[in-house]
Amino acid sequence: MLLLWTNNLSVGVQELDEGAKKLLHFINELHYAVQDAKADGAVDPQEIEIALHRLQNYVTYYCGREEQLLSGIGYAGLKEQVEEHRRFAAAIADMTIRFKNSTRAKDAEELMHFIFDWVTNHVYVTDRRFLEALREHPECLR
Repeated sequence: MLLLWTNNLSVGVQELDEGAKKLLHFINELHYAVQDAKADGAVDPQEIEIALHRLQNYVTYYCGREEQLLSGIGYAGLKEQVEEHRRFAAAIADMTIRFKNSTRAKDAEELMHFIFDWVTNHVYVTDRRFLEALREHPECLR
C-alpha cells in the first residue's frame, strides 16, 4: 500500500507538489515500519512512534504552507481546508498516543488504511476544489 507520486496528484504549484512528494515519503516510511511489524508478527512501538512523529511534524509544516498559499489568494474554501487539515493532524496525534503501548500488527495495518484513505480522498477530492482558484492566480503556478 505504498503511495507513489503521479502527475494526477499535482496541484500545479511546484512548492505544493514537492511538499506532497515529501509527505508521501513520510507516509511510505511509516508503511515500511508497518511491513516490518507484519513480518516480525509484532510491532516495535518505538519504530512506529518515530515514523508517526516525523509524519506529524511534516503534516503540520506542509498543511501550513498550503494554507498560507490559499490565504494569499483569498480562497473561499480556506476554512474547510484548515478544518480538514486539523482533523488529520489530531488523528495522527491520537494514533501516536495509541501506539505508545500497542504491539499489535493489526493496529498498525488499521493506521495505514486510515492514512491511505485520508490522503487519497484529500488530494483527489478536497485539494481539487482549490485548483480553479489557483488558475485565477497564475503567479502561483509553475
